[in-house]
Amino acid sequence: MLFKGFHKNPLPWIKHARMLVLSSDSEGFGNVIVEALLLNTPVASTRCPGGVTEILTGELARGLADLNGPALAQTMQSIYHNPPVIEQSALEKFSVIRLSASTVSWPRLTPLFNQDRTIYESNAFTEHRGRRLQRRKIPCAVL
Repeated sequence: MLFKGFHKNPLPWIKHARMLVLSSDSEGFGNVIVEALLLNTPVASTRCPGGVTEILTGELARGLADLNGPALAQTMQSIYHNPPVIEQSALEKFSVIRLSASTVSWPRLTPLFNQDRTIYESNAFTEHRGRRLQRRKIPCAVL
């Protein structure tokens, strides 16, 4: 096991690793797990609260360990000696297209792209540190 410190782009390290280990006791979504799987790197992770169990499903669930050191060590050995096959179909549910299709209303957004791409602040003047500022255009970013 190597501890290489901070790197701006850890993806080459993850891509060439035999396994990625996530030893968190809580996790949000776990982007690093999806990134590792997209790079075809097996994952061993604690079964912590958050999205880990939603990502590691099916054959990949063999990489889940209880929240203790011995269980994680055993899971790491198992994944190291017998890595699971990482099917791209298991990752499709996390694709940008699928996630945006389920959360973005494209019929409602399309007309916005055909209109003026700027919006105005709702008030004629805005206060900033006690000074009044004139109205200004603000670029509109959708998505």
